[in-house]
Amino acid sequence: MLGVVVYLAGWWLGWIELTAVGVGCFLALLMAMPFVFGGHALEVGRVVEPRQVERGTAAFSQLSVTNTGRAPSASRELEDRIDGKVQLVSVPALAPGASSQHIAELPTARRGVIEVGPAVVAKADPLGLFRRELGRTAVETLLVRPRILPLSPLRSGFAKDLEGPTHDTSPAGNVAFHAIREYTLGDDHRHIHWLSSARTGSLMVRHYVDNRRPHLGVLVDVDARVYGSGLFDEAIDIAGSQVVSAASDGRPVALQVGEDTLCGRHAPVFADEVLNSLCYVDSTPSPEVEAVEVGSGGIRGDGQLLAQEQTLSALLVITGDRSPEDLMPSVSRAKRKGMTVIVCRVVPAGTESVQVPRAQVLDCSGLDDFVDAWRGIVR
Repeated sequence: MLGVVVYLAGWWLGWIELTAVGVGCFLALLMAMPFVFGGHALEVGRVVEPRQVERGTAAFSQLSVTNTGRAPSASRELEDRIDGKVQLVSVPALAPGASSQHIAELPTARRGVIEVGPAVVAKADPLGLFRRELGRTAVETLLVRPRILPLSPLRSGFAKDLEGPTHDTSPAGNVAFHAIREYTLGDDHRHIHWLSSARTGSLMVRHYVDNRRPHLGVLVDVDARVYGSGLFDEAIDIAGSQVVSAASDGRPVALQVGEDTLCGRHAPVFADEVLNSLCYVDSTPSPEVEAVEVGSGGIRGDGQLLAQEQTLSALLVITGDRSPEDLMPSVSRAKRKGMTVIVCRVVPAGTESVQVPRAQVLDCSGLDDFVDAWRGIVR
């Protein structure tokens, strides 16, 4: 179009220079067209391995380019897109039936959902005037999960209701009667139930369990303004480690991330699903949240968590660099219900510590620091 306009302007004004430029544009278009004609016999496939990784763990994408035609293929470049960034992949000339493998390491330093692809096979002229797309691969997804480290349960904050629900996974004890079962070596003879033994012909015992387990609620602050660079991922690592540790021990746990309930009374704890959900968590405040002053009313989601989880005995608040005034509303609501309250501030090393009345404050710069601090309060 520009060439036509320049040529007409030169012809109308009688300027030979403009006419020459217009002719040059037209010739460039003619010379570019042959580069985008024809097809190709390349088959492109991709394998992402593994599909789910912990943050910081290696993951790879392998592109396989195969010449399915009867004639050799010329060398070319493929456009591959990884996490929104375009990368050029050089494919050498391939004999019929030959393949070329191209391996790229995927970015896993940050938690999230990484889109891998599409890889596009295209033809273009050297001047970039024409481009013809001949095929593309599907978009694969890599889930970069939080880092997980094992954590011990709290020693305090046990449920008050000694006649509450019991389960087969409850630790053995002498607090609540759960069921009558067959005798096993080591059972206390005082627990033998003679009537059931006489009826079944097998020795039966009363099975007692200790249902006074700590019921932990984890509340994650999602306000991006209180976190330093990369620290929100560390906060999610801490939350994920609490959930996975509780699930592996059969302990009840509830996780509230902002206004989203990821597990609890109305969302049973499946550690694998929770870790996948945490890949999608975003710390960026929505516009309506940005208009609210930090600290007005406590941490987002605390009221929802406390209303849904009536049997919580301890609350862990994971936040960033907030002041005691910011934290007091949430702490006060939990203390009115008789809970043990622990505040974890994920802040850069060297940040001045704060004291929150009626709560224990742990300052840490990441998951590793938190594990050490947590070990100190569960001894």
